[in-house]
Amino acid sequence: MGLQDLKTSSGLLIRNVTTVRGLHARGSPRNRLGGLALLGVFLLAGVVGEVGADIAPPPPVASPVVSPTMSPVASPTVQVIPIAPVRELTIKEMRARIEAKRSELDKERKILKSRQKQELRDFDRTKKREYTEFFESEKQKRRLFFKQHHNGPERRDYIKDFIQRREQFIEAQKAAKEHKRQEQSDELKVFEKKADELLGKTS
Repeated sequence: MGLQDLKTSSGLLIRNVTTVRGLHARGSPRNRLGGLALLGVFLLAGVVGEVGADIAPPPPVASPVVSPTMSPVASPTVQVIPIAPVRELTIKEMRARIEAKRSELDKERKILKSRQKQELRDFDRTKKREYTEFFESEKQKRRLFFKQHHNGPERRDYIKDFIQRREQFIEAQKAAKEHKRQEQSDELKVFEKKADELLGKTS
């Protein structure tokens, strides 16, 4: 409460007391008793009013509201990995790389050709054994047939059939060897194509 408000309230209280005293002096005993009661009311009202004016209600306090479903979420950590710049190769380094790759391909080519030669030798050895077995088997069959058939025309027919079987066998062997050579040629072509692609990428 300010000083000016205190002075104003005191003035009003003094006037009320003066008025009550006047009534008390001039009036009858009943009036005097009523004046005292009125004076008490004025004094009590003035004190309560002044005190009530000084006491202000406390400001409202907002209570925090926490959602049961909300939980603190940690912000993700982003790790930045520096990327080193790519250095361009010099002409000398490019030539060295090409030569190293060409040398490696030459070794692989030699290994492939050596393996193919060995496969072809094994193939020829197998076919030679089959050729020998075929003629040995035909010789035994012809002896047995001639022993059982003395007629000339029957033997001539048998010889014709044998010649036909022999030609078919020899043609089958030639075709098998040609097929083997073609397989090896195709395998070498595939290798050369891959070698060219690797050398192109290296250069």
